Amino acid sequence: MRTREEQAKSLRDSLCADYVSAPVHEAGYELAMCHIEEAEHRAEQRVRAEIGEGQITLPTYEAFCNSAKGLMIGEFKVQVPDVQCSECEGSGFEDAEEELECSTCDGTGSVALQIPVPWTTIKEIYRTITEEYGPKPAIDAAREVG
Repeated sequence: MRTREEQAKSLRDSLCADYVSAPVHEAGYELAMCHIEEAEHRAEQRVRAEIGEGQITLPTYEAFCNSAKGLMIGEFKVQVPDVQCSECEGSGFEDAEEELECSTCDGTGSVALQIPVPWTTIKEIYRTITEEYGPKPAIDAAREVG
């Protein structure tokens, strides 16, 4: 693949083939560069539009970590069902002799616990999401190649 500089010189040479003077040759080079930059700009806009279809913009991982911790801590919980009730030890009764139903588990003998998701786990989930669905450096890498 040719660099932008090589493309501009080739385009200049083809545009200015009939002229031999240096000022015309230099003006042709500038014109070629303008055409190439405009074509690159339009191509980049098309690619970004195609990539962006149906996607949402995500903050970078670093921005997320710096701004979201206060909002996210305690926000997500994992529910663990059917854990033995600690009050009645799974019997379902507060007092087995009087057959008083346990008020903690409503007589079922088990409870569902809600365990908060740790911040480190939330960060890892977000990192995975941004790596998979976040912006890809392909366009910027292609621009560097030429």
